This record gives sequence, structure tokens and C-alpha cells, in this order.
Amino acid sequence: MSEAMVNTTINELLTMEEIIQRLDPDTVADILLPYSDQMIQPFVDELLADKPKAVVDFATNYATDPDGWIQQQAARKFLRDLTIDVQKNIGSICNLRSCVVNMMMGDRSLLGKLFQISGKDELLFLVDSGLLFGFLLGLIQLFVSLYWNNPWTLSIGGLVVGLATNWLALKWIFEPVNPLK
Repeated sequence: MSEAMVNTTINELLTMEEIIQRLDPDTVADILLPYSDQMIQPFVDELLADKPKAVVDFATNYATDPDGWIQQQAARKFLRDLTIDVQKNIGSICNLRSCVVNMMMGDRSLLGKLFQISGKDELLFLVDSGLLFGFLLGLIQLFVSLYWNNPWTLSIGGLVVGLATNWLALKWIFEPVNPLK
């Protein structure tokens, strides 16, 4: 069911490519620039971890200026180029369908909440119509059990009523006459 909801959302409303293409690389860089030290420093530390001390000192001296202008320009270019690269390769970087399906399968209550929100009107109709059809089929079962007095008629009748109402409800949910997009 989560796969069906994701397919509908991705195919009918928006694609991941459309969302990412709407991002302006300069705006993304401006937004992320204040956090660039926190994001980039672990990469720099890892890159320089096994380098000789002279290289580390040179990189540290080159990167430290009184105003931090060099770091900001390098970080801004890095973030801008990263955004452009993500826009070009989003299909190979992130599989939205897999992410959403895994999230919904990890927390099944999310799927239930999403289904209740998206199918609110249909669920109310199914409850009301299930009450009506269940009552009508129950009346048939009542008359059968009154005229045919076997102990198993209530059990078989309950099975038939349950199967019929569940089958009808599933047909109405997943095969609507006039599907809406």
C-alpha cells in the first residue's frame, strides 16, 4: 500500500527531479554558508589526518585569514557546485521511492495515518455503507437461521457476511468507478 501511495505522489504530483531543479544553487549556498565550518571541518580533518606536518601547517596557514574571506569563498563555491552536481545526478544519489517505502514500513502507523487523511471521505462512506449492507445481510442470515435450525448456520452466515462486506469495501477503495487524481 505504501508503494501505491508513493507511486501516486511521485508520478502524479511531483518528481524528485522537479523539486531539486527548482533549487537555486546560489541561494542554497547562501543558506548553508553559516553552517559550512561545521559541515566541512570533519572532511578537512580526515583529508589532512595522514599528511605530513608541513602540509597541514601550510593548509592551516593558507585557510586562516583574519576575516575568514578565503574560507567563505571556498565554502560558498563548494556548496554551489555541490548543489549543481546534486541537480545533475539526483536519480543516482537518492531513490525517493525507496526512502519513503522504507520509512513507512519502519513505522506502520505513518501509513495508517496517511491512509486515514487521504481517504477520510471514502472511509466514512465505507463505514456507513458497511453498516447498511452488514445489517441487510444480517437480516438474510436471521431469516435463514429461523427457518433452517442448524448450529453452524450462524457461523457460516457470519463468514459470508464478513467476506462479502470486506470484498465490497476493498473493491470500492482500490477500484473506484471514477478515480480522482
